[in-house]
Amino acid sequence: MPPKKGTRKKGARAQPKPGDKTKSEEQEDVAHPPAEALDAFLHKCEDIKLAASLFVNVAAKFHHGRTEELVKQMDEGEALLGKNDSNYAVGIQKTQNAMLHLKHHTKSKLSEVVESSAVLGLFSAFDSFTGDLLNGIYSKKPKLFEGLSRTV
Repeated sequence: MPPKKGTRKKGARAQPKPGDKTKSEEQEDVAHPPAEALDAFLHKCEDIKLAASLFVNVAAKFHHGRTEELVKQMDEGEALLGKNDSNYAVGIQKTQNAMLHLKHHTKSKLSEVVESSAVLGLFSAFDSFTGDLLNGIYSKKPKLFEGLSRTV
């Protein structure tokens, strides 16, 4: 006699239906906020590291190129001054303009600004990470938050 519908032999496993997920697949679908927070933080850190390594060099090259450009402008102005002809006034103006810009430019710390921006970016990423981490922990275990006796 065939077994009744809905019954199975002792110890036999039920066949999964199409679309059913295994236990490990279900665990993968469950959000892990601490892991997600850490993953996001590490990606931000890698992005900041790459940006710093690229743009500190770009800033240094830009600064060097601008210095050479301003020195060249100053030399051109001084050359006009040496001719002592009708372009003398243009030479004075060009030399003064180049000297003014060069004075400001030598005080510029563009590479340092890019570096400090990267450090601030890391602090910001860490702040975001701790917020995401705490949010994930307290959303999974609300009892922990209630035990604080505080409001956020």
